[in-house]
Amino acid sequence: MKALISTCCSEAEKRVAVQADLLSSTVPSLAADIRHTAQESEEALEESTGYCSLLHRSLTGLGERNGSHCSRAQERVQNQAQEQMALLGQNSAANLALQEVK
Repeated sequence: MKALISTCCSEAEKRVAVQADLLSSTVPSLAADIRHTAQESEEALEESTGYCSLLHRSLTGLGERNGSHCSRAQERVQNQAQEQMALLGQNSAANLALQEVK
């Protein structure tokens, strides 16, 4: 019985040793892969941050230009409305003058 237990223990110790060797050879490779992935992620984050900054600047400039364009358009519309009102006033005065002539 002792011999059987001893054999089983020896086989178990060998399996544990093989698993330990496998694990010790896998861990450094896994750690290197994780470091590499972390480095790539950091580079992608930095690149994305740059793109976000560029996009923010572009959108800010676009908003400023759009606001300026809208202000100029509003001024033109107001000026044209005033001109139309002045022409309507002139037409009304001319109509009144024609009615008085009749």
